[in-house]
Amino acid sequence: MMVVAVCGLFSSCEEDGLKVTTYGYQLQGSYNVVLQGKVTNEGKKRVTEVGFYYSDVSSIPTSTGYKKVCGHSEGEFVATVPRSPDRDLSFCAYAKVSSGAVTYGNIRTIYRD
Repeated sequence: MMVVAVCGLFSSCEEDGLKVTTYGYQLQGSYNVVLQGKVTNEGKKRVTEVGFYYSDVSSIPTSTGYKKVCGHSEGEFVATVPRSPDRDLSFCAYAKVSSGAVTYGNIRTIYRD
């Protein structure tokens, strides 16, 4: 059984001492964006993977998008992903723990130019 926590659009998510925050982004030219996230682990769970889910469709990026793995421990992390300037891009940070449970941060959207 996999446990998944999804939080509101404008807050970070906390599940049993594991807090995932999707910060902002920085555009890199017209076709790339640097995503920013953070995982704070105040519980006893072992973080095994952190990264981002992202999508250029208007939905939750975890169900229709791509995954970019950024590491395997808590702290701040970034990822550079492709972006089309004529489409919106939704993204959220995530953390996976040794049990397989995934906690997602808030969903952010970069609107088309």
